Order: sequence, then structure tokens, then C-alpha cells
Amino acid sequence: MAPDDAGSARALLVIDVQNLFCHPEGSVTELVGPLYRIDETLDGIRDAIGAARREGRPVVYTRHCYDPHYRNAGRNFPGPNPIGVTGRELMQHGAFVAGSWNAQVLAEVAPADGDVVVDKTRYDAFLGTPLESVLRTLGVVEIDVCGVVTNVCVDTTVRAAHMRDFDCTVLADRTTAGTRAKHETALWTMDTGAFATIRHG
Repeated sequence: MAPDDAGSARALLVIDVQNLFCHPEGSVTELVGPLYRIDETLDGIRDAIGAARREGRPVVYTRHCYDPHYRNAGRNFPGPNPIGVTGRELMQHGAFVAGSWNAQVLAEVAPADGDVVVDKTRYDAFLGTPLESVLRTLGVVEIDVCGVVTNVCVDTTVRAAHMRDFDCTVLADRTTAGTRAKHETALWTMDTGAFATIRHG
């Protein structure tokens, strides 16, 4: 959606639905196994994207990726992380490299003409990216959030959005994490902290 179309109050934010997390042959999937309810979650994400496009609402994707030498990954990246493996192991598998198949959005929910794609290097999709300016340009004040993983990039981005005065709704059945417990705990935390409205169904 071009700036001339600004004024839409609500956008769909699709967080990190990339091959490395969501495809059976993705590097993270191969290292730690599939995400909780991933097939059902992807069906829901596809439906949410279709609905947003039909209604003329902006669809904004994020991709988590680094340069091939991981120079922009940060000092802490090689160590432990919430995924359950070390960053050093992820580097050995070529995970998160910008431009690679692993870093691409899963084909079945790929961006279409007019959608926006924002690359990021931190859990917070606003940090060091043009995401806020894109949303402001489009006139967005409310964000529906879906994607992966609930307890890391979804949660962190929702908190950052809240601090920037966006109203967030997390589509609970269109997000997922490594386990049911991680997914549901993150939803509970966002709900009780009043960072977002949690919508089921």
C-alpha cells in the first residue's frame, strides 16, 4: 500500500513466518523440532492474511535475518537463546542469513504486491528498523499480530508497539511457540500486563 493510500487505522503484522522456523526442513525445525501446532497456526495465518487483503488493510511482514558473517547479530548472539540451542549452533547451520532460503517467508503465506517487508536483527521489530515510520505513514493506530514465536519476537514486538502507543491485538490461534506452555504463558503475560488484547478464534 502506497503512502497515498494512508489513513487505514488497522494493519496485520506477520512476524517471522520464515522457512527456518516453519518449514519441516528449516534450520531451526531440524535443530529443535517443529513448533507447537504449526500446521494449524499456518492455516490461521493464511486466513488472516487473506482477510486483511480483502478488506484493504495493510499487511506488514517481518523477517529476522543477519549478514552472512553475523556481524550485525550482536555480542550475545553466539550464546544461549530462547529457541533452546546456542547461536553458535544456528550459525553452523547457516540460520538467519539474509537472502538465504532459510530466511525467506514461507511460500504459502508469501508477501504479495503492495505488502510491506521489514527485515530486523533483534527480537523487537521496531528496534533499528523503519517499522514505526511505515505504520505511521499508513495511518495505522491498531495492529493485529500473528506469527512466531509467541514468547520471543511476538511478545517483544507487542511490548515495543504498546510503548509507542499502538493498540495491539494478538491473534492467539495464529501465533505459536516451541511448546504449548511457552505459547500460553506468553499470551497470559501480554494479557495480564495489558500490552495487548488476546483474541481466540
